[in-house]
Amino acid sequence: MNIVIKKAVSQDLDAVEGLYGAMCDYLADKPFNPNFRRGGYPTRENAAEYLAADGLYIAWADGAAVGSIALTASPSAEEDQPGEGGILYVHMVAVHPNHLRRGVASAMLDLITEEASRRGAAALQLYVWESNVPAIRIYEKNGFVQIGREDIGLKEFGLEWFYLYEKRLDRRIAAT
Repeated sequence: MNIVIKKAVSQDLDAVEGLYGAMCDYLADKPFNPNFRRGGYPTRENAAEYLAADGLYIAWADGAAVGSIALTASPSAEEDQPGEGGILYVHMVAVHPNHLRRGVASAMLDLITEEASRRGAAALQLYVWESNVPAIRIYEKNGFVQIGREDIGLKEFGLEWFYLYEKRLDRRIAAT
C-alpha cells in the first residue's frame, strides 16, 4: 500500500469527517475506546480547528482517506495555548479501521516528527488514555516514552488518567 500524507485543505474535511466516523464506529464496543463516538468527539469541527491552526494532515492510499493526524503548539485539543520549551503536540491519530496494522499510524508519526524537527522543536508530546493499549503500543514502537500520568479533566467521561508521552528530537532542522 502506497501511503501519501499531505497537509489537509478545506476540501479534505469531508474525508476526515468520514474517517473519524468510521473510527468511532469501529471503537464503539472496544474496551480501549477513549469515549470516541459519532457526533461527540472527534468531529468535523475538531478537524476544522486543526486545519485553521495549520496542523491537520491527511493520509491517502488508493484514492481513499486512510488516516489523519494533527500537530499543534498547544497541549489541549480544545484550547489554543502554546506549550512550553519548544514542544509541539500530537493530537487525534486516526486510522480507518480497514487500514489498521498497515503502517498508516507509523507513517503519519514519522511525518509529524520530521515536521517538528523542521520547525526546530525540542520534542513532541501527546496524551493517551491509560486503557488505550493499542495506541500506547504504536506510540512506543515509534519512539515515544511515557514521562507522566495525569488527570486532564475528563473524569466525568470515565477517562480519569492519561499518560503523557514524549519523543525527544535529537536533530533540529532549520525552517526554510
